[in-house]
Amino acid sequence: MSEKHILVVDSDEMFVKAKIKLLESRNYQVDVACDGAETLEKAKQYPDLILLSRGLPDMDGIKVCQKIRKTKRLEHISIIIFTSKDTSSQRVEGLSFGADDCISKPIDDDELIARIEAVLRRNQVFRQVQEEQSALAKELKSILSEEMITPYFQPVYSMQSFLPIGVEALSRPPTSGLIDNAEFLFKTALILDMYSEVEMVCWKTAVAKWKKTINQGKLFLNCTPYFIESGRLSEKFISDLGIDPGSIVLEITERTAIQKYEVFIKELDRLRETGIKIAVDDVGSGFASLDTVVEIRPDIVKIDRQLVRELHKDELKYNIMQAIISFCKKSKVMTVAEGIEEEEELEAVIELGIDAVQGYLLARPVPEINPDIFTKKYGS
Repeated sequence: MSEKHILVVDSDEMFVKAKIKLLESRNYQVDVACDGAETLEKAKQYPDLILLSRGLPDMDGIKVCQKIRKTKRLEHISIIIFTSKDTSSQRVEGLSFGADDCISKPIDDDELIARIEAVLRRNQVFRQVQEEQSALAKELKSILSEEMITPYFQPVYSMQSFLPIGVEALSRPPTSGLIDNAEFLFKTALILDMYSEVEMVCWKTAVAKWKKTINQGKLFLNCTPYFIESGRLSEKFISDLGIDPGSIVLEITERTAIQKYEVFIKELDRLRETGIKIAVDDVGSGFASLDTVVEIRPDIVKIDRQLVRELHKDELKYNIMQAIISFCKKSKVMTVAEGIEEEEELEAVIELGIDAVQGYLLARPVPEINPDIFTKKYGS
């Protein structure tokens, strides 16, 4: 049996009696109010839905709807407004002031029940989403306040020396909660408008761990255009990290596109002046085209793993890779091939003249990395 509670609000006694009979026959609990003041009082009993007539003795039903929507404790209550005229303007007005649906009298009983059930289903889903979002927000705030981000490090190898030139920091959240992987961490941060805060903690934890355990070569730190545009990468923030800016490679990732181009370029130029190097990640993918490279003018280009994958078997990929490497060499931009997993892929990019490589074949990301790797050539 349904336990849904519906408040019927109308001054027409015959209409109210008919609706009580209909709703009770469908196992709804029904209460009644005859004017706006009584409706506002009975709304404090938190009915699941209010069937609200516009024509009330003391105030327009629209005003009642507005008052409910402006009351924090009551705003979740579903509201269907009844109008006496079947006009689109009245429907639009009702919906614009917070009603979930707007129905003109008279209405067929089956259609009314269908409309009630649709509103209740829709709002139940909405409330579930709100509850989930609230739980995610609470967990994300906890992750940030306690800096529960674990940096993993993956070496980037020079193809001239076959020694690492540095490491890329990859941030991972705890795996025991709702936010249990990096992709979901960043998606949640975007939805909750907490992206810059997450990136700041990722940088802080990565730099602290790098200084403690590695402290040599370059540290590649992922960074979105959104983070750069926000101005959070201030001189004070970088200074507080306690790292020589010349050790940092700011790796622009594709998670968000550039929104404020002039601000973005201005901030990049300011960061360059500190000694930070700029890299563009995932070149060859949808976001990081050669147009982006031209606009940003990076020191380093990291070529997307999808272009690298089975490069030795795909003539078109091979030719595209050749064009990118040639373009970068002429422009004095260093190239890094990402996602190297097979010896044949490594041989192919070396043949094409790649400057550096990164991937599982050479080393997987790990939370603890031995600084001795900087003295051991790959393959030795």
